[in-house]
Formats: sequence, C-alpha cells, structure tokens
Amino acid sequence: MLTVAPVDARMLQGTTLRGTAAKYYVHTPIGEGGQGWVFRASYDDAEGFPVVVKVLRPDSATRDALDRFRREAEILKQISSTNPSPFIVRFYDHGEAEFPLAISTGEVARLPFTVMEYVHGEPLHAVIAQQRGHGLPVKQVRRILKEVRAALEIVHAQGLIHRDLKPSNILIAHEAGREVAKVTDFGLVKIVDIRATSTQSLAGVSLSYAPPEQYEPGNPRVGPPTDVFSYGTIIYELLAGSPAYPASSANPFEALRRIATSSRTKLSDRLDILSPELRERPDLVLRIDTLLDRLLSPDPADRPQSIGPVWEHIDSILREPEGMKMEISGVHPPVVGATHRGAPEPPRIGFNARSMGSDPTAAVPDLIIPTRAGSLERPLRSDSVEPPARDDLRPWAFRLLTPGNPGAHVRDATFSEDLREALTLGNAGLVQWTPGGYRGVPLAIGLAPHELRAMARMPNGSHVFAGEGGLVAFFANGLWDVRRYPDPDVVFHGVAASPDGQIAFAVGARLSRGTAVMVEAVSTGFRRTFEVPEHGPLRSIAYVDARLSFACGDGGALVRVDDNGLTPIPWERSGHLRAIAANATAVYAVGTGGHALSVAARGEIEKVNTTQDLLGVAIAPDGAAWACSANARVLRRDATRAWRRIPVELPLQSNLVAIAPRADRILIVSEDAAVLEGVRT
Repeated sequence: MLTVAPVDARMLQGTTLRGTAAKYYVHTPIGEGGQGWVFRASYDDAEGFPVVVKVLRPDSATRDALDRFRREAEILKQISSTNPSPFIVRFYDHGEAEFPLAISTGEVARLPFTVMEYVHGEPLHAVIAQQRGHGLPVKQVRRILKEVRAALEIVHAQGLIHRDLKPSNILIAHEAGREVAKVTDFGLVKIVDIRATSTQSLAGVSLSYAPPEQYEPGNPRVGPPTDVFSYGTIIYELLAGSPAYPASSANPFEALRRIATSSRTKLSDRLDILSPELRERPDLVLRIDTLLDRLLSPDPADRPQSIGPVWEHIDSILREPEGMKMEISGVHPPVVGATHRGAPEPPRIGFNARSMGSDPTAAVPDLIIPTRAGSLERPLRSDSVEPPARDDLRPWAFRLLTPGNPGAHVRDATFSEDLREALTLGNAGLVQWTPGGYRGVPLAIGLAPHELRAMARMPNGSHVFAGEGGLVAFFANGLWDVRRYPDPDVVFHGVAASPDGQIAFAVGARLSRGTAVMVEAVSTGFRRTFEVPEHGPLRSIAYVDARLSFACGDGGALVRVDDNGLTPIPWERSGHLRAIAANATAVYAVGTGGHALSVAARGEIEKVNTTQDLLGVAIAPDGAAWACSANARVLRRDATRAWRRIPVELPLQSNLVAIAPRADRILIVSEDAAVLEGVRT
C-alpha cells in the first residue's frame, strides 16, 4: 500500500534550501495561500540576513501553477537586474526544494522556490483597516500613490502588466521608521473553481480590483489600462477606507456586476468618512469622483492609457488642501540616532526648551526613599499626607471648543500650563491644537506616525515620545533627538519625564513574551532596564520626584521604582490600570471598570460612582485628582476622598483620553480629537 506524505508547511521548517547563489535556512511560516507557502528564512547562515522564501505547495503543482510561479520569479529577476526599485519587492534567488511524495517508496517531487526581500511591515489593506472605515490622511495617500505609480511605471516600461494590483499585494514597509510602499505578487495567484461562492477571487484575479477585460478568454485587451483600473480602485479605497466594489462571500459576483455597470458609491456621497482635509473641500471631492469615473470605466479604451498622467492628475488635486488644519506631516528619508532639524520649520508649540545636559545625575538631589517589598505602610515622604482637596461648590459648565473627527483616534495628549495649546498623538500623527484649530507638526527624519504610542511634556516645556521598536524621541524647539532601544522586541506604551527634566522613563512590554518592561533614557543613551515577568504590559508611568516613580498596566500591574530598584505592589486586582498621575504627596492610578487606586492611601480601592472605564487621570494644583472616562464622563476626587461625577451637559459620547485640570478651568481631549473646556460658573 502506498502511504502518501501529508502536505504540511512544517515539513520545510528547519531545513536548508540551496539556490543558485547561496543556501537558505528555513524558519517559521509567515503566510500560506492556495498554491504557495511563504517562510521567513536567513541567508547563508542560520543567523544570517533575513529573507523570504516562497515555495509552491506540492498539492497545487499543476502545469499552470508551475508556469505562474516560474513566471513571477523571471519577472522579479528581470526587474531587479535591469531597473531595481525600492518600491518593488526585490528578487534574490531561486531554486528547487524536495518534497516527499510517498513515505513507503521515498519518492520526492522537486518544486520551485523563490527567495525575495524580507519586508518589515504590513499589507496596505491592514493599514486601511486601522482607520476603522475612514479614509487615510491626504499626505499619506499621496505618498503611497506616488510610490505605487513609480513601481507600475517600471513594470510597464518592460512590457509587463501586473494584473493583480490590490491593497493586499502592496506592502507598507517600515525601513528605519520610514513608510515605503512595495508592490509584490507578480504571478503567484490563486486558481479557484468558478462555481465556488466562498471565494473572492476568480480566474486568478481579485473581484473587487480587476476590470472586465481580465475575464475575457485569452485576455486580448489586457494592457496598461488594466493596471490603471486597479490603481483607481486603490485611490478610492485609500480615501474612503473601504473598497469601491466590495465583494462578499455570500454573493461574489455582485462586484462583477457593479464593475460592469460602473455602479459605485461616489466619494461625494460619503463625505463623513473622508479625511478632514477633503471633508471640508467638497469641490475637490467632486473632481476626484470625475477622475475615478474615467479610471474605473468598464471599457479599457475609455481609461487613460498610462499611469503617469493619472498620478499627475490625482496629485494636483490632493495637493490643494495641504494648507488646511489637521495637516499631516510626511515621512522623510531615514536617518536615526542623531538630532534632526525638522523641515519645514514646525509651527510654534509655545514651549521653550533647554538642553538635558551631559550629566544625567548632576541636578538629582541626594535622596533615597526606603521601601519594603509589597508594602506601602509608610507614606511617600515623611511629611506627606493625602492633600485635603479644596472643596468649591460652584458648578462646572462645559463647552465644545473644537468638534471631533471620527477618524482621528487620539492615543495621548499633553497641555501647556496656561491651557492655550495642546499636542495630540493619534492616526493623524502629531498635531498641535490652539483655539484656532489643529495644525500638523512635522516629524523627524526617519520617524513614522504609527510608531508613536505615548508622549509626555517635560518640565522645561519640551516633549518626550515613546513607541514601537523601542522608540524614545525628544522634541524641543523644532529639533528631534531620536533613539532606539537596542532590543527591537520592546514596545513602549507610556512615558514620563522626571521633575528635573534629566531622565525619561518608558514603560511597555516585550512583544515575544508579553511581559512588562521599563527603561530609563538619559541624555547619553539608555541607563537602567527592568523586566517584570510576573506582570503583563505596563501602560503608564508617573514621577513623584527625581528618584521615585510608579507605573501601572494590564492585569492591575502596579510597581514602584526608586534607587533601591523595582518593587511590585500587590493589591486585590480586578481590572486593568490604564493611567497614573503623581505629585509629591499622592499617586492615583485609574483603569477599567471604574477603578481608582490611591497608592498613598496604602493601595486600597476607592469606590467610584461609574461603571465606565477610566482612561486618563491628572492632579490639579489644589491637590484634587480628576479622571476622564469612556462615554464622556468626568470625575473629581473631593475632600471627602470620594470620586464624584461632574456632569458634562453636551451631546457627546466619545471616549475622553486626557484631562488637564487647573484652579478654575479644565481642558479635555477626546479620542476623536474633540476639545472640551470646563469652567467654574
């Protein structure tokens, strides 16, 4: 009896493949399709340069599949050798891999594999999905379209047609922090049964992005206008956040009908989901719709015959709203690890900065706070008691200073001392708010908006940022100082600066294990690092003084760090802690389920009259603690040490992420970038 070997990607994991130029050590699978496997591999050594190996599946080795696979390798090799481009995934090598066909006889099949560039990033469709049904910022759209156009011009110049251009075949690479669009998949496509109703592909193409000529026998009318059509669908999806011709598994042929009849929803009918720049310019949206009518024509003869004029047309339209509010900074060529001057000069933030100095401990007082593991029996300082927050019975009245934008998704915000300015960090990048509206702040060379996760205002008015890949960056007077923690497995979710401005503490997690990490950054680099394997990711950190800080995070994680090291603080955990604030006499942490934890009060849970998740906390000059929450809730801890809800009589249901209380005025930023002001009446 013939025993057939199982078809499993793991049969190649841990093996070595030999190409024409080198051997490749196969590691873990990173993707699988109907015809191929994709593995992460290393070049010439088990610890060598990372590459991608794409291998044809043995159970899909039809003659047509072999032809398509080899054609893709030949096309990539041709492009890489004659006109290499940073916007096309690069070809390195090819060869054949052996697969066991029958265990009993030892028969093997030799099937092709291709070695390509390993792209650190994600497919464009994942980037679009992060917008949650809203369009990308205009500058990001322009940059992606420009780079895809550059790739298509190279392909067309060699007499080639991509034929399967779509967001999942465009990778957004993160190279030293810069976003780069790279076109991939030149021929390895999935062949499906035309009778199937559970697929969104047909005859090797994708229903939502392929024009009618793709389905004609022999494809006689396929040419550059075919890719122009697909380029038009990508323009639409980048601006709208969803496909022009959505294909569902319930009725995959509906997309074909709409394409054949030019039945798509106009962008001008969907202004609410467009980026703020376009939402305020319906005249430009009408011009884009007119262009898309040509690009998405069912007849290739009615479309532009080359990609260059299409790019010039859409670029001229998208450049017009650049001067409007919520402008997003472009990402510049990568240079990391040095101080960079932003170009052009960023708008005035309103904060004066000074150098952090070369000696990070020069201004730190000689003060050591004794601690007992797992205990907070002693107050933070010998002379500290919980402040009797000043009671003022005058009510608070709130008004909306700036309306929200559903596509903003603000993650963090900071405020100037006089509350006349704020910085927000979110999908729109780094954006400055004043009563006149929002303005984008140019980022450093090599710094991408998606990398920034958290920020904090330093005592001197400058800012420190933290985020993905161990990123810590300082920003003052238009100058960026970007550092990367040596271990890229670290992501930072929170950051704070010491009261003397000499040290910044970033907190987060080790991605591979999901355990807590804390790292100190000083002017000369990185200093202390703490890893807490018993805790999950840390989300926020606050300084009490230059030598003492507290951090909180998932699973109720709460830790204290001083000159003696790190001390986990136990308490009856029943939720995640999202934010923490501190001054010389008190520390408050808030989180899910309405939890508010007072560290100075021996860590007990304080009852809160809300079931909403508390997302932000701050301490006012009078010592009162303020918290903001999901669904537009505001709370204040009064002199009786009870948290009381402050009514916000506004038609607002957005999550409030940051709050800045002053004596008689409060400023709040919501997740959708709305700005609220509260004043005593």
